[in-house]
Amino acid sequence: MALFKPEKRAPTGRSGQWDVVLGEDMCKACGFCLHICPTDVFAWRTTTNRLGWFPMYVAHEENCIGCMLCYQICPDFCIDVERKPAYAAAGGEGGTLNCAPSAHAVAGNGGPLNWPPSADAVAGEDL
Repeated sequence: MALFKPEKRAPTGRSGQWDVVLGEDMCKACGFCLHICPTDVFAWRTTTNRLGWFPMYVAHEENCIGCMLCYQICPDFCIDVERKPAYAAAGGEGGTLNCAPSAHAVAGNGGPLNWPPSADAVAGEDL
């Protein structure tokens, strides 16, 4: 399966619930975001940025479905995708990611990967 697909699909479901911010002054115009986005969100600028590139810009933010592929692939960390405040307050599917420790980690059970290691493992006896 190809990573970049030329065909774009129509936005569905959660489209319109996301703020897409692109730092055009940092963009080196690689086009990764344009090509990986499954919907039509990004386009090329016709004027150069301060680096002399023709950067990407957010042309159709209303098409964003919040997949975060652009955020993940941008080599210069120019893109930020966040849920719009009105939708974030409502919560539900696709809300803010929860990066809190799991119940296993809080309880000290270590979870399925046995992390953090026991004192014996750190001392080399469990290795």
